[in-house]
Amino acid sequence: MNEVKFAILGCGKIGSRHAEKLQNVNGAKLVAVCDLVSDRVDAIVKKYQGVKAYYNAEDLVKDDSIDLINICTPSGLHPEHSIAALNAKKHVLCEKPMAFTEKDARAMIDAAYRNQKFLYVVKQNR
Repeated sequence: MNEVKFAILGCGKIGSRHAEKLQNVNGAKLVAVCDLVSDRVDAIVKKYQGVKAYYNAEDLVKDDSIDLINICTPSGLHPEHSIAALNAKKHVLCEKPMAFTEKDARAMIDAAYRNQKFLYVVKQNR
């Protein structure tokens, strides 16, 4: 099995949890994190050596070493960030909610089909 190289966009509480959980997944490697708040990025990079730091989504999606981006940004940004990642030929794992409108959700799905990439949405039960 090939190793899947993950990035996390959004390093707040949920993004930090994704980073922690990825450390225990065989075949997965956290390679990059991104947030507008530099202290959040720097804390994760310090904790997990070898992880690249990005401070804007535009630079993150250009990184060819990334296979899949976990979208952990504020909910209203999920469609924008997911579509940008999909258009950059990355698979996407999007935190819930996927989108606030059906139009945005369909645009995300269309971007996944158009780019032949997977779009996963976190939908756990509590």
